Amino acid sequence: MKSNIGLVGLAVMGQNFVLNLASRNIAVSVYNRTRDTTENFIKENAEKTNIKATYDLKEFVSSLEVPRKIILLVKAGRPVDDMINQILPYLEKNDILIDSGNSFFKDTERRMIELAAKGIEYIGMGISGGEKGALLGPALMPGGNKDAVMKVIPLLEKTAALAPTPCICYMGKNGAGHFVKMVHNGIEYADMQIIAEIYDIAKNIYGLSNEQIQKLFARFDDTELSSYLIEITAKIFTHKDENQSDNGLIVDKIVDVAEGKGTGKWTVQEALNLGTPVSAIAAALQARYLSSAKSERKILSTKYPKKSKAQKEDFEKVFQILKGALLSGKILAYTEGMDMLSKASKEYHLELNLSEIAKVWRGGCIIRSTMLNHIADAYSTDDTINMLNQPYFKDLIEKNILHLRQAISMAVLEGIPIAALSATLSYFDSMTSNQLPANLTQAQRDFFGAHTYKRIDKEGTFHTEWED
Repeated sequence: MKSNIGLVGLAVMGQNFVLNLASRNIAVSVYNRTRDTTENFIKENAEKTNIKATYDLKEFVSSLEVPRKIILLVKAGRPVDDMINQILPYLEKNDILIDSGNSFFKDTERRMIELAAKGIEYIGMGISGGEKGALLGPALMPGGNKDAVMKVIPLLEKTAALAPTPCICYMGKNGAGHFVKMVHNGIEYADMQIIAEIYDIAKNIYGLSNEQIQKLFARFDDTELSSYLIEITAKIFTHKDENQSDNGLIVDKIVDVAEGKGTGKWTVQEALNLGTPVSAIAAALQARYLSSAKSERKILSTKYPKKSKAQKEDFEKVFQILKGALLSGKILAYTEGMDMLSKASKEYHLELNLSEIAKVWRGGCIIRSTMLNHIADAYSTDDTINMLNQPYFKDLIEKNILHLRQAISMAVLEGIPIAALSATLSYFDSMTSNQLPANLTQAQRDFFGAHTYKRIDKEGTFHTEWED
């Protein structure tokens, strides 16, 4: 009997997604370039009779029902092209390849064109949720040829998270699936950095203990801030290091260097290409780069010692300030990300539906949160609006923006770095300013480069001879 779908790449994400497929009564064939990995995986899951192991690509392709549906979960970049070239001789017209790695969207578009010429459908499908999400139900973001995508959605929606509808839908044309996943990861960078900065303020300005910080985030999760990242942050502050005699928390033993896999950088680069601000995402990316300068930071910290002192405040007051700062920052980071999607949809002809994207992100993915219900509502009638124009978010910002200013002010005075929080506030203050000092910038450009300028009192383009 032929399998319904095939999967190439049995790293942890691939293995978990295969188990997800199998648990939905979907027959799945698997292939991995190293035989031992496949053998061990099958041995560990011998009870799963609807998983078929194959050990060469010809056997793998032959084991699938026609038209074949094949998921590629291999490392992005050259490995994807290599795998396509290896499997292509065994494919037939109308077979479908689904790239679920973190591929760059322009690579996806190139492959789509190349394979279309050979009669093969190619789908770029972002997948989010980590190892657990892949197993229990991720958020799936397929894009490309709509007819091809609609052929695989009935099968794949069985594996997706429910929130309350399956967290999968057609993202849009061309490389839309991987573009949406890229922006998702950019928002994830910003969200995580904002949370980390709130933690830093709580610990080093208000002097909260780990137990108090745990209570802080647990309470956040019972408010409008409810989200996966807030939830796991609260859990992190309960996890003790049982191997140490002091029985302290593991988080206190982790070196303060944050790594990344490149999608945050892609988001910032594409935002620059589009000319759209993603200041919070860029700040979060830079914060990771700065964290990697550990040896330099260690030396400079002795040259410029901090003299800050913890400010003892009532816990309830601290909760309200930090909740308001975190909520404001989160809204503004999402605003930047959604605005980038809106602009990219037009520039790259992706035909994105921002409301549907927000619905897909409500479950399974890393940035899932209750806020996405309101984001989906905000974009249900207009994909071009700015979230700050919507009554729900306008009300929250008006109630909480002062708390963001308070948190930032205290952090600046005490020498606590708050790159992402301050970036969100600068974005808000810029977007809500009728007059920015860019008139002086444009005057300078005209002075040294004759770049011309426009006037507020008459139509046309002008140039001034600033010197005799």
